Amino acid sequence: MVGQVVKKPLFDKRMFVLFATQIITAIIIMVFIFIKSGQGPSDSLVEFSYLRQAGNKLQAAGLTEQAINQYIDYLQKAQVDSSTHSKVAFSIASLSEEAGKLEQALSWYYQVELIDSASKYTADANKRIVALLEKLKKFSAAKYSLKQTTSLNKGSAKQGGQVVANIEGRPIYLHQVNEEFDMLPDAYKKQFGENQEAKKNFVKKFVADELLLAKAHRLQYQKDPKIIKQLAQVEKQLLIAKIIEAQVQSKITADASDIKNYFDANKQRYVIKERAKVSLIKVKGKKKANEIKKQLKNKVNFAKLVKKYSLDEATKDQGGKAPQFVFKGEPFMGLVKDVTDEILNTKQGKWAGPFLSQGYYYIFSVDELFQRVEPSFKQVKSRVESDYKTLKAQDKYKQLMDDIVKTEDVKLFLDKVK
Repeated sequence: MVGQVVKKPLFDKRMFVLFATQIITAIIIMVFIFIKSGQGPSDSLVEFSYLRQAGNKLQAAGLTEQAINQYIDYLQKAQVDSSTHSKVAFSIASLSEEAGKLEQALSWYYQVELIDSASKYTADANKRIVALLEKLKKFSAAKYSLKQTTSLNKGSAKQGGQVVANIEGRPIYLHQVNEEFDMLPDAYKKQFGENQEAKKNFVKKFVADELLLAKAHRLQYQKDPKIIKQLAQVEKQLLIAKIIEAQVQSKITADASDIKNYFDANKQRYVIKERAKVSLIKVKGKKKANEIKKQLKNKVNFAKLVKKYSLDEATKDQGGKAPQFVFKGEPFMGLVKDVTDEILNTKQGKWAGPFLSQGYYYIFSVDELFQRVEPSFKQVKSRVESDYKTLKAQDKYKQLMDDIVKTEDVKLFLDKVK
């Protein structure tokens, strides 16, 4: 009809096709993006895992430089999580240090904690950082780093008790010092004594030992093959001692009658022979010895002659006093027993000699004489009991060795021992 307006449809066929095509294209793009985003770190790790494996093999083969390059390439290409990144960074740092690239090692050690604050490698990395800073003569930085590390570990220290020292923020408690003192052998305990000043000196030693130990760890001395071998030997001896204590010493009983019978059968072991405390002068040449002998006859003081002539460094500063007794019928300082008997036949306060031994002449002053002593059982009971238990322990130990060798099917080829 003339003048009638014809309404066109909103979407004709051509527009519908165009619109549909755009929607399909958008969907394809979105799917592609989704797939790419879905290809997360795990896929990336698999794709580039060969680089890390190659690094492991190169490291095992001792090819340090090549291993470092593979690990760095792996971190650059693979999308690793912070924990893995921190672990690989520690490996690169260790290898760099081994290769002598200290600055590079330091850089990677720093990354360990920065990348993953919860990394289990952080403590070791911090120790190595301090050690490397010391090697690089960055002492102020080393001290600061050490202080930062120890301040983070304050909370891990055992709380309570009296603090007797503080090492870079780490408290040292009195109970720690006392525990270490109690573990010392008696001979060492006597060196420090029981007075307050001596205990203060031990605290100083304890702190010094802690500092030296920390430095030794930073320098990786605990990885020294010789140290590892020595530690293994100490551990071996401690464990053997423990099993002997459990299976031998703890099973030894000492009946009173058995101990008394042992004493009666071995009385001579507990007899103390005639003995003497002596001072000595040691000289080279018979002429010199006779000259000293002449002065002694003229009543010249023995200690004065010791100071002037004696060549024995061990006794010279003590007025010539010998640290051990001269026993009847026993050799002394290379002298035959007949000579020692002659010394014991000398009156107290007199002198004997000169006697020749190993190229030197000796003159002895008899300072004090002691008679033969035959102690009663009561006087030496504790010693007898100890000797008896030692003898029984030796028997049980031998039996234990025989039994364990048989049980474990051991074959000995003793004929091969030359």
